[in-house]
Amino acid sequence: MKTLLILSLLLPPLEFWGQNQDKVLHYTETTGYNHGTKSKSLNMFNSWATQDNYTVTNDDNGNEFNSLANLQQYTVVVFSNTSGNSGLTAAQRANFETYIAGGGSYLGIHAATDTYRHSTANGNKTGTWDWYAETVAGASVQENPNHTSSNHNNTMSHQAPNHPILSAIPSPWNKTEEYYYWQNGYLASGFTELLRVGQTGGNSYDAPRMMAHCKDLPGGGRTFYTALGHSGNNFDNDQNFRQLIHDALIWLMQGATTFDIDEDDLSEARKPVLNQSNLSGGYIVLSEQPLIDSYRVCDLMGRQIATGLIQDKRIKLISYPSPLIYITYGSTYKVSYQAE
Repeated sequence: MKTLLILSLLLPPLEFWGQNQDKVLHYTETTGYNHGTKSKSLNMFNSWATQDNYTVTNDDNGNEFNSLANLQQYTVVVFSNTSGNSGLTAAQRANFETYIAGGGSYLGIHAATDTYRHSTANGNKTGTWDWYAETVAGASVQENPNHTSSNHNNTMSHQAPNHPILSAIPSPWNKTEEYYYWQNGYLASGFTELLRVGQTGGNSYDAPRMMAHCKDLPGGGRTFYTALGHSGNNFDNDQNFRQLIHDALIWLMQGATTFDIDEDDLSEARKPVLNQSNLSGGYIVLSEQPLIDSYRVCDLMGRQIATGLIQDKRIKLISYPSPLIYITYGSTYKVSYQAE
């Protein structure tokens, strides 16, 4: 693998996209309740693949988890309405743990928290794989009752209003949904709560609670889970739900990067290479044309605001609102600024 550096410049956030597409693993195995959303979920993720430059592999039996090397080709692994505690073997679970530790990312939808329920949760099928609830899903649904009625109407509000995943999601968001309960299940600490539903009834477990959360993982990847998405209509027609999943996927793909950097390179990578501020034009010039031939410009919240190609070793600059950039490229390249 070619060594990569991360350099911080006094420019807007800019990251290079490689020629290779991101790969998304869409995992839907159910050894518990089947919500009947498998094909609709797959169609949803496929509908964005061309515009967002990724490919989707569908897995309904866990075979893609058979080897670590195979898992490592995926930028994000989606658990879409999976259920039960007997889908993945111990070896497959170990491969996924190593994948996450090495910088992989996870996206969980609805019954993903009815999968490998934590040992402290009430009810059945608990304790098989506590790592899953503690590290990536961040929750296990309680049992008896698991949730409100499937047609319960309520309102959710933003809990991290500046997070990029929520940038296109209304607050308040009124939605008819099957709202999960956590009180007698499991809810991990250390996650950033994104969405919270209001009081859903008169029981203690009906209190306002998390409906989406996320976390930056120590290995360099990210995780996102939402309790929304119990019915096929979410994947087909609910534009707010589709937007939430789409923007979560983009956030995960932006953060899931594995770097091969030794300590000397890392020390050099932390040195600023350009100190000019308020650059409103001109070019960043590389010492040679990289194998990576395209880039994207994002604001500080990670939202994409421009894309382009690296042509003749140059990146065209325009006026951007933010003062900070992170630029990733091969370690043999040096950069300079060239005015118009």
